[in-house]
Amino acid sequence: MSNTTYIIYKFIQRLRGRFLFSETLPRYATLEEKKRAQDILDTDFVQKYLNNKLPLVLPDFIELLHLERRVYKKSLGKYNTACVVRYRFTYAATDNIEKTKDLIFSSGTDGSRKISYRGLRWLHKQNFNHNDQYKIVDVLDFLPEQSCLIYWSATGKNLLYYVTQRHPNLTVLIELSAGWLKKIHGLTVPPNGPVKLHFIQHMIPRPSWFCYRLSNVFPAWGKRVTKLVHQQISLEKKLQKRATTQTVIYGDYHPENIIFRDPNVKRVKVIDFTDLSLGLAERDLGTFIQQFAFMSRLFLPRDERYRLKRVFLEKYFGRSYYDLPTEVFEKINLYQSWTALRSASFLFFSGGDQRLVFELIHDSERYMDNVLRKKRTINIK
Repeated sequence: MSNTTYIIYKFIQRLRGRFLFSETLPRYATLEEKKRAQDILDTDFVQKYLNNKLPLVLPDFIELLHLERRVYKKSLGKYNTACVVRYRFTYAATDNIEKTKDLIFSSGTDGSRKISYRGLRWLHKQNFNHNDQYKIVDVLDFLPEQSCLIYWSATGKNLLYYVTQRHPNLTVLIELSAGWLKKIHGLTVPPNGPVKLHFIQHMIPRPSWFCYRLSNVFPAWGKRVTKLVHQQISLEKKLQKRATTQTVIYGDYHPENIIFRDPNVKRVKVIDFTDLSLGLAERDLGTFIQQFAFMSRLFLPRDERYRLKRVFLEKYFGRSYYDLPTEVFEKINLYQSWTALRSASFLFFSGGDQRLVFELIHDSERYMDNVLRKKRTINIK
């Protein structure tokens, strides 16, 4: 499938009134950039970096004693490379004690790590971590040549883990997750701030590319997704025109990025800020409850999933779920529809289970049906 046939496909769709919007073009990394991004897999490279950096940030540092590597991600794609590695190091301290700490090295040639670094630096300048209850990760550095963000690891288990364990404090953990989101949504960004507006049409992979590739393999499904994308982008434009303010949004708020050091202590820390941007607050709300419902479907009964979704929204809004305005349901369902479709896109391009791809597309359609019928519910049957 050449770029020429894709261009022809997109031209025909535009004649039919589809894809009449600008999309984010993928950034194609050079071979040298890909090679540099993989430097963080090299223990010798990291050891040399730490020997130079740690004396500047750890006052009690004397000597690096041991370095242990664990690779979380190594994606060497056709156009871009992404690596995530945890390095656990032990060092000799001035008090004659050996101390151990963890650092995360996250590189990516698509430019997302630099955005994340700038966003996290800005959040720290807003004293986000001043409150002991809601936290973000502490940034150590950014390496331009490796396109690598380095931050101190968040100790603990993520929310999904506690879902799989059906932890008795799950309601409290969900409320804390909502409270963290409420806090970041309350920030005010200056006109020339580090985060920019981001819309559904800016999704990567591009919506039109997903529709094109899907249409070549499954024509009927491709047609359905093309209709969905058009509905989602058109509705978001209408909602944006009605919006009086733009909110700092996390962008990809889901249970795997929410960390609890102790499920019995009311404290939460969030990781991975590669999608930090400006937009409608309901994007984060819709993203979270759709991802939560989908990820927990094998571990929690339906009624319990529904209850926890209500708990999340009631904590966020400070009012009963049943008293929420109809427009809130409209926005949340729009972004539930988009999140389901985005997940389907990732699964499709990564060669995931086709049944899950189709299931997610069908879910996306049903959430959009909630929007079109103005249903006052965030659930689908």
